[in-house]
Amino acid sequence: MTAHAHQSALSLQQLAPNLVVKVREGDLAKAQLALLAIGAGLVGAAWLAVGGKSFYFAYLVGYMGVLGICLGALFFTMVQHITRAGWSVVVRRIAENIAGALPAMALLFIPVLVGSHDLYHHWMEPKPGDEVLAGKSAWLNSTFFFVRAAIYFAIWIGLAAFFRSQSIKQDETGDPAISLRLSRVAAPGLLLFALSTTFAAFDWIMSLDPHWFSTIFGITYFSGGVMAFFAFTILLTRWLGSRGYLAGASGNAMSTEHFHDLGKLLFAFMVFWTYTNFSQYMLIWYANLPEETAWYEHRAHNGWSAIGTLLIAGHFFFPFAFLMSRHVKRNPLGLAFGATFMLIIHCIDMQYLILPNMGHGEHAAPAGEAAHGGFGHAFGEYLHTIGWADFGCYVGLLSLLVGIALMNVRRANLVPVRDPRLAESLRFQNI
Repeated sequence: MTAHAHQSALSLQQLAPNLVVKVREGDLAKAQLALLAIGAGLVGAAWLAVGGKSFYFAYLVGYMGVLGICLGALFFTMVQHITRAGWSVVVRRIAENIAGALPAMALLFIPVLVGSHDLYHHWMEPKPGDEVLAGKSAWLNSTFFFVRAAIYFAIWIGLAAFFRSQSIKQDETGDPAISLRLSRVAAPGLLLFALSTTFAAFDWIMSLDPHWFSTIFGITYFSGGVMAFFAFTILLTRWLGSRGYLAGASGNAMSTEHFHDLGKLLFAFMVFWTYTNFSQYMLIWYANLPEETAWYEHRAHNGWSAIGTLLIAGHFFFPFAFLMSRHVKRNPLGLAFGATFMLIIHCIDMQYLILPNMGHGEHAAPAGEAAHGGFGHAFGEYLHTIGWADFGCYVGLLSLLVGIALMNVRRANLVPVRDPRLAESLRFQNI
């Protein structure tokens, strides 16, 4: 026996011979095609229904919401490697498969590029004499905008492809040195990820209102995206469990213990989203600078004040009380309900960040004239302001993401079958 054989990790067949490691031939193919068709159909229908500027803003809501899930998956993958975590090994391949959709997300960015002059016309075609935009012109110009987008996707796709391909390679060789290599690459990878994600949030959302700025904005987008990733992962793995894979039946890899931890992370990043958003609001309120407060003033009209209140209640108070319980996180229906709710509220959060910029005062109340009539009246204004496409594009792109993730799931082992920490993950228990 060679020295390399002594160092190789035990295979999954040696550790747990009854576990399902591959999707059966042809299984999940119909679901994959149906989801891809539904996603493309919803986005296409939104274009036919509203078209033009309204479509591009609706599409950006869906795109940034779903992109956050993919980036959350990439972040989770690298964090598990840099911390050399054991509990998450059976979960990590799902994250790798979700992050593996980033090349498709680069293609799905094309409508944003096509509609860039409708979305970002304030700085792409600035009015003469605008000194603020003149001062930002070195950054906010079309050429550099497109170059930066290419750089962001190059970083994300490169990292996602590297971590997934090396993990799959370890399935074949069992070489534990791959795990060490991935933990080392994760350190600079996380630095590149942090910088690229922050500046992408600045470019694609914050620059919709180019006179406004917030240095914490990238963190608020990141926290919501990672939260949505955990919600998405919980639902996807539960559905796979119902089909006999990963979880939900004897002989599969993920147990209640793993879902308990996913529920804790969902709860943690929901609280982190609240912390970052409150920090942004509190500092802007305290400083009371006109160039900063205008962003919130704009969201006091056209029903958006009700959505601000809804986000406080629905993105923090309700899920805080609901997901805090250990019993909810260990209950399949309870956790699935909480995850579904957080995915819906994530869409509303993206609407709050993006859609008020569409009119830029064209249909807004006069400055200083806030909405009257209480929450119900303001919420009615919100319902009148938005259209079905503002949800439809999000659902459509979410369906496309599930379809692409299933494609990746069907092409590789369901779990990293030769990972050195697999035994620890299979035996994992919460204290």
